[in-house]
Amino acid sequence: EYLRVALEVGQHFHDRFVRAGLTTGGPPDALQCPDSQSATALLESFVVLYEVTGDAGWIPRATDIAQQVASWIVSYDFPRRAPVATGAGGESEIQTTGAVFANASGRVGSPGFFVQSGDALFKLYRATGNISYLELLRDTTHNLTQYSVPADGPGVRAPEPPASVAPVPVIHRVDSSAWMSATGEVVPASVPLQVCSMLAYLEVPGVYVQPNTAFVFVIDHVTVAIKEKTAVRLVLTIKNPTKLEASVRVVAEHSVDMTKPLGLSALFSAPLVVLAPGEEQDVVFAREPA
Repeated sequence: EYLRVALEVGQHFHDRFVRAGLTTGGPPDALQCPDSQSATALLESFVVLYEVTGDAGWIPRATDIAQQVASWIVSYDFPRRAPVATGAGGESEIQTTGAVFANASGRVGSPGFFVQSGDALFKLYRATGNISYLELLRDTTHNLTQYSVPADGPGVRAPEPPASVAPVPVIHRVDSSAWMSATGEVVPASVPLQVCSMLAYLEVPGVYVQPNTAFVFVIDHVTVAIKEKTAVRLVLTIKNPTKLEASVRVVAEHSVDMTKPLGLSALFSAPLVVLAPGEEQDVVFAREPA
């Protein structure tokens, strides 16, 4: 019964809102304003309905709303108006590419999709083979990690807490206008964006590999090179060029498996490659299914 209602509601939302070119009702502070949160939620919903039912008719509906989601994502680096202060007393180079505008009422963006990882874009890639969905996901994931940093790491920092309070990671939101204040480009944001960051770590592949086709797509902040490609195996060299330790979730599947729905929590068991700053490791894959 729940599934029947979900299918009817999904169809109605597509006909009434997606075809009209706008969605509303996501952020409580802008319920009647076109916004990205409702669009992203619909994308997630349509992809879930496809995976649950196996009905390929939900794929074009998902691609329709994915186009609208893409229109909310910043596609360039906004010119800096002023330095961004960091907790260490320096300045942080903030890239706006991949930030997601909240709604049409202001030019304020969020790192990532508020309370979602964006893995629906990965699942939509698997259903369509359209690499642009992976590129969108890489942009938003790269933008997200600029704002969530270790307490002793580089990046944008909140004001130092009292001595009795342990320092904690913080996440900010992007302000590409003078709406918030005359200086600075970020303001402290709330817990939902921290949830988004954690979900991205758990649900978005750091490196995606198709061993049989030798297709490799990197989403994490690492570099990958094909070291060896024979008829029986594919060897990748993964390197961490950053100054922080990297735990990279490596997801491998053969191209014939792309039509199989992932479902929930599909990547939790994917192997992690842990790399120290500057370290590189070789990872071996069989070219054909065992």
